[in-house]
Amino acid sequence: AGGSSDQVLAPMPGKVTKVLVTKDAPIKVGQAVLVMEAMKMEYTLKADAEGTIDSINCAVGEQVALGKLLVKIKTDASK
Repeated sequence: AGGSSDQVLAPMPGKVTKVLVTKDAPIKVGQAVLVMEAMKMEYTLKADAEGTIDSINCAVGEQVALGKLLVKIKTDASK
C-alpha cells in the first residue's frame, strides 16, 4: 500500500497471528496494527494514517488473501 492510506491491506497471502488494536482506538502513523505470518516469516503491518480504528475485518488465526482489507482507519479528513 502506498501513500497515506486509511486502509491496512494484506501485502501477501498469509495468516493473521496478532491483532494489536481495538475498534475506536486512536492510532498514529507508523503504529503497529497487526502481525501476520507468511512464508514462515512474521510481518508487522503499520498504519499509514492517523485517526481512530473504524473497523477490524480479520481475526487471529484467519488465512487472508493478497489485498484483503484488514483494518480501516477513520481519519480526521474522512469524518
